[in-house]
Amino acid sequence: MGPDEPGELQKTDDRRIWRGLLATAALDFRPEDDVSTLLRLLADDPSILDDVPSGQWPVGLIVARLNDRPTPRRWSEDRVDNAKRRLMNWIDRLRKRNRLDGTDLEGLFAGVARQLEASERQPPAHQPRPPRLN
Repeated sequence: MGPDEPGELQKTDDRRIWRGLLATAALDFRPEDDVSTLLRLLADDPSILDDVPSGQWPVGLIVARLNDRPTPRRWSEDRVDNAKRRLMNWIDRLRKRNRLDGTDLEGLFAGVARQLEASERQPPAHQPRPPRLN
């Protein structure tokens, strides 16, 4: 399958949406916040949410995976539910504040990721440009 085929494009879009979501959430949640920890787990292991009924999260599996990571406090189902609720409320506020539907919200996150990608391709301002070759 080539990079321009629908499956690859969808994977690229999905990665950008996640990257944009993580970057946007980082503006509101500290790295040690439970919401940030939950998002990092889901970004590191996106298969966690595969094959689950709409609206259902495999909380027990999430608790187990989070407790497999080094953490100062043990995770419980209540702690995961609380982080999930805070995340969903944050997404809902973001969506309402900007009058976005689900597709527009995904577009917003993908756009944030594309901006990050573009800024990473730019040479740092403090370094001289390489000489031009004729």
